[in-house]
Amino acid sequence: MSSVEAIIPVYNETVDSILVTTTSINSQGYPINRILLVDDGSTHPPNFDAVIGASQIPVFVLRKSSNAGISAARNYAARHSNADFLLFVNSDIELLPDWVEKTVNFLTRHPDAGLASGQVSSFQKGLTAEWRKWFLDNRDTWIDQTHEIDWAWGHALIIATRHLWQVGGWNEALRRAFEDVDLSQRLWRLGLKTYQVQGAIGICHERYSIRDLAAKTIRNWGWSLDPAYPGDPSLKPLEFFRALKHFLVMSSARTRENLRAQRLTLVPIDLAVACCGVGLIFQCGIRKLRLGRTRLT
Repeated sequence: MSSVEAIIPVYNETVDSILVTTTSINSQGYPINRILLVDDGSTHPPNFDAVIGASQIPVFVLRKSSNAGISAARNYAARHSNADFLLFVNSDIELLPDWVEKTVNFLTRHPDAGLASGQVSSFQKGLTAEWRKWFLDNRDTWIDQTHEIDWAWGHALIIATRHLWQVGGWNEALRRAFEDVDLSQRLWRLGLKTYQVQGAIGICHERYSIRDLAAKTIRNWGWSLDPAYPGDPSLKPLEFFRALKHFLVMSSARTRENLRAQRLTLVPIDLAVACCGVGLIFQCGIRKLRLGRTRLT
């Protein structure tokens, strides 16, 4: 039987959000050797003792001295593992009990598969959840079926350790976004495919407010709302006028799409996200100006 270890990156997450994930890992029918929690320089570290005490599977906490991003955290933990397969899963993700068994069996039977994931559904209900599904989720994963997909959510995926290092690990230049897309693309260039496996269901317990939807939309469109962030290959430092124009053009196109498709109940969410997003861009612009003045003085 192939060995599996789970890796959970942590940066200021709450104990409850971590327990959602570790409890579901403990419920897996397929044996998990260890859970590796890697604290990526949290400024407010959670109570890891509570997580360790609640787990029947051995939990090891790895700590990084400073925040280097989710890719570096995952690689750091992966270097401490000698398991055949690595399960990368984020806090707030609940994996149904046969998630690991289904994905490991699939990867073992399909040598062309570089990594496997499954459908991720939201614990949150209502119009904000519906809006998020249409505009923030990976539409390739809406249907619970086994099929090749372009990329797998970094929320929960499993990969053979040899394949991870064959592509050089997670791209540490991508600290905050698109690292999952990048990994899938690099595997594809080596002739290894990304699959969604039927029945490997994950449930995201994270709840999104309008502000969260707006911030994630801005990030997905390639802009960082952190004025101190220097940027990376996928996430640019916010340039106020360019970002504002881009956001308004894209938001208008999204509203027109909903009107054409007669998803009229989502139009108020469009407008709320657009208004909130404009406010976030203004706030970031002001913080950036203040930061620049502080550096000059």
